[in-house]
Amino acid sequence: MIPKKKMSPWLAVAGCAVAILPVVALVPGCGGSSNSLGVPTTNAFVGHYNGTAALSGGETGVLSLDVKSDTTASGTFTVNNGAASVARARLVAGGSHAVGTRAVLGIAQLAGAIDTNSGVFQVTGSITLNGATQTIGVTGTLPVAGGAPGTFTVQIGSTGTTFPGTIAAPAGPTPTPGGTPGSATPTPGGTPGSKTPTPGPTVTPTKPGLTPTPKVTPTPKTTPTPKTTPTPKATPKVTPTPQATPKVTPTPQATPKVTPTPKPAATTTPIPPGQG
Repeated sequence: MIPKKKMSPWLAVAGCAVAILPVVALVPGCGGSSNSLGVPTTNAFVGHYNGTAALSGGETGVLSLDVKSDTTASGTFTVNNGAASVARARLVAGGSHAVGTRAVLGIAQLAGAIDTNSGVFQVTGSITLNGATQTIGVTGTLPVAGGAPGTFTVQIGSTGTTFPGTIAAPAGPTPTPGGTPGSATPTPGGTPGSKTPTPGPTVTPTKPGLTPTPKVTPTPKTTPTPKTTPTPKATPKVTPTPQATPKVTPTPQATPKVTPTPKPAATTTPIPPGQG
């Protein structure tokens, strides 16, 4: 009898983490990237695109672009000689190029990035034409599957001259970014009713114990504002109204009546006779 091996506690924890983390990654606010609707943000423009542009002198430019799920884009831009018959250059497996009867004047290797929300892309590189190496830049907007063609402009060299071109839309029925229920190829993330749901993202579990729990800084205790004692209202000082001093009319004094002293009558002394 072969003895049973006891499962390592580490393997049990890792298995639980693998099962739990994909769910956590899809919940907004738990580490997963999401939009306002709670749907994981993905690159709906992943795929291969072909475009053409008319250059000067009857030459033709052919764009071959591959968009990856990590928002990077790469490909080639081939300049064909306008003197030959119409042909098309495209990027094929193994990195080789299948070119028609038109003579190839130069091929540029391009690399850049794409905005997964709008489909706007920009790739740059260099190309050798007539023995001279020049810079090349291609910018544009990718089309959605089954929709109108996309557009781009290409600038070769530093002259500032640009040439417009178009990018063919991929074959349907891949839905417009956002996903439509019942479509054959749903937007990554899976839509109910889709025939081919895309599996959920693979998450590498973090080894328990390596990431310490951040120390929580306690909120400082708030000192209550002391109760303000209202200032007593001052009693207004009442100034008494001065009483009017009554006007005293002096009583007129009676003028004393002066009784004239009677003048004494003159005394006449009689003169004795004979003395006169």
